[in-house]
Amino acid sequence: MKKLTTTLLLLIISQSTAFAKGIDYSRFFIDFNIDNGKINPSAFLPYYWNDNIFSGIGIHTSTTQDNGTVSGFSDSRIGSSVQDNRLKLNLLSYEMPSGNIKYNVGGDIEQIDIDKLEFGFLQMPTNLGGDLVAFDNQINIKVLRPTIHGDITWNPAGGAFSIRTGANLYPISSLTVDQETRFKPIISSTGTSSGSKDQDLSYSLNLEMIYKTTTWADFLVTADYEFLPLKYDLAVLSVVNNQFVFTSSSIDTEDTTLRYSFRIVLKKLMDNLRPVIGYNFEKVKSKDKTSGSSSSKNNNFLVIGIENRF
Repeated sequence: MKKLTTTLLLLIISQSTAFAKGIDYSRFFIDFNIDNGKINPSAFLPYYWNDNIFSGIGIHTSTTQDNGTVSGFSDSRIGSSVQDNRLKLNLLSYEMPSGNIKYNVGGDIEQIDIDKLEFGFLQMPTNLGGDLVAFDNQINIKVLRPTIHGDITWNPAGGAFSIRTGANLYPISSLTVDQETRFKPIISSTGTSSGSKDQDLSYSLNLEMIYKTTTWADFLVTADYEFLPLKYDLAVLSVVNNQFVFTSSSIDTEDTTLRYSFRIVLKKLMDNLRPVIGYNFEKVKSKDKTSGSSSSKNNNFLVIGIENRF
C-alpha cells in the first residue's frame, strides 16, 4: 500500500507538470474512495507518445473488513480483513478516430496482490476436547496476468454527450500463494502452504458516460464488472485418528465485482484537470465451486478526485 501511494504521488507530480503545459492527456483520472476514514486510491495515468499512441500506469487498492462467527460453532468469533492492491502497466495502446467514433486496442500486464488475515476464537465440542481455541490465518496471493484490451468512444455531433465502453480479456494468468495458520493450544505446529497454479480465463467490462452542460458542472457515470476465478491450495485443520493435523485442501472460487458511480465533475481546475465528487457503489460476490456456497458484501464510498476522462 505504501509503495503504491508513493508511486501515485510521484506520478501526480509529473502529470501535473504536463497538464500545466497544456498537453491534453485524455483518459486520465485519480480517485480517492473514502469509507470510515479509510482512503483507497484508484488511478490511470497515461502518457501520449503522439495523437494515436499512448502508454500508461493504472493503480487500484481496496480494503475490506468483516466480523462474524465461525460456521458450525455457536461460541466463536472471527474477524477478517482483505487488502487488494493492483498495478497495471499499459504497455502500448493505439487509438484510431473515425468520425464521431474513436477505436482503441492495446496490451497490458497486471499484478494483483491480495493479503488476507483471519483471526478469532472458537469453543471446541466436548467430544473433541472442549478447548477454547485461538486461531489466525494469513494468506498472500499474487496473480500476474497479461491483458488484451479494447474500447470504443462515441461523441455525437454537438459534443455534449460522450460514452466509452470496453473490455479487458485475461486469457492466461499465474497465481502464487503463501500461507501460515495456527490453532492454539490444540496443535503446536504451524500450518503452511505455498505453490503456484495457472488460472482460468478472466475478464472485465467497463462503461463511462459524461454529459457536459453549459453551467458550472458536468455529470459522469462509470461502471465496471470483473470476473476473477482463483484456484490454489491451503493448509486446513483436520481430525485424523483423533489427532488434530493440517492437511491440504484445494480452493476453487469465482469472484465477481460490480462497481458503479455517479459523479459531479466541476469545471476545469487547470488547463485539463477537473475536480470530481460523487459516490461509488460496490458489490463483491465470491462463489465456492466445490461446495456451491457463496457470500457477498456491499461497500459504499465517497469519491473525490481529479479527472480528464474525455
